[in-house]
Amino acid sequence: MKIFSIKVVVLTLVAIFIPAICVYSSTSFDLNKLTIALKNNNVDHVVTLLNDAKEFSNQEEIVQYINNLWVDKNAPPEVSNKLLHKSIIRINIADFLMQAYNNGNSTVHIQEIHKYAKLQLTSHKEEVVSMALFVLAQFNDENDLKLIEPFIFSKSDYLFRSAALSLAMMCNDKVDNRMEYLQKQLDSSRKHYLIETRKKFKKMKDNDGYCR
Repeated sequence: MKIFSIKVVVLTLVAIFIPAICVYSSTSFDLNKLTIALKNNNVDHVVTLLNDAKEFSNQEEIVQYINNLWVDKNAPPEVSNKLLHKSIIRINIADFLMQAYNNGNSTVHIQEIHKYAKLQLTSHKEEVVSMALFVLAQFNDENDLKLIEPFIFSKSDYLFRSAALSLAMMCNDKVDNRMEYLQKQLDSSRKHYLIETRKKFKKMKDNDGYCR
């Protein structure tokens, strides 16, 4: 069975998004580890485990557990509600659930996730904004282009690259033309990055199954 998973790999100061069509081969994800990290209020470990869980976003038990964290329902005892509502954790939960939805899980209600991701674009934390861009990209909504595009001109290279990758990921009728227009507005180094990113994702999009 093939599933789509998107995991974040941090290289130096740049978050690189790696979309992949993975053949599901691992046996399980250890929810106990996630529960322990939550109970210990270990934010970094929770984020790491949520990222690891994306490979298993087609497993009903894992999706239900993480969806319960999103809706504040049946959360494990001793897990702080304040922790679950930290923006960096909540946006990573949103990202996991979007991937579960795109892998065919119809129990995930995405309207609230869409609204939340748009709100997080104003966060003062770059890592939250970056993840919000990636979450929005998974909606493939042409109306979100105007929200993502301004970050192409961000003073932050981190957010510029996040926006470039987010646009390149999207599957809709307008995004390719918009990227072509935007690359003409950039200096040489950023223009090169946007062109190369666009090319790489175009190859993946040309494969059956990427844009569904």
